[in-house]
Amino acid sequence: MPSVPGACHCRNLTYTLEWPDHEEMPFRKCSCSFCTKHGAFYAAHPRAALLGRVKSRAALSRYTFGTGTAEVFLCARCGVAPWVASVVEGKTYAVVNAATFDVPAVAKDAPVLSLDGDTVERRLARRKRSWIATVEIAFEGE
Repeated sequence: MPSVPGACHCRNLTYTLEWPDHEEMPFRKCSCSFCTKHGAFYAAHPRAALLGRVKSRAALSRYTFGTGTAEVFLCARCGVAPWVASVVEGKTYAVVNAATFDVPAVAKDAPVLSLDGDTVERRLARRKRSWIATVEIAFEGE
């Protein structure tokens, strides 16, 4: 699997995304106001793996809004959100903000996923089907 490293601006939140061999990396934009205001666009694949690392727990902010079904991992120092996680039936799934790749990605022509009117059940089913299914978050210090 090809490995894609990334991080927030100050590198308090870093990650390695292991992407399945020979699979295209499609990007998606979310239409919610948080993602739109942050310019985020996401990569996910059910056979991908995410290893997130948090250097300072004190500098980690977790933001949940709307339906309360997804948690944005946000650096309290630099304000960048490298990944979003959601627990579905006791298992953690995630998407990675491709704008935080160490080698910049371009989101031109990335489709926008509108969640307006979407039910919680449909959101969770979509995440279970298409988000990263192997997720580990390691806390390194503090």
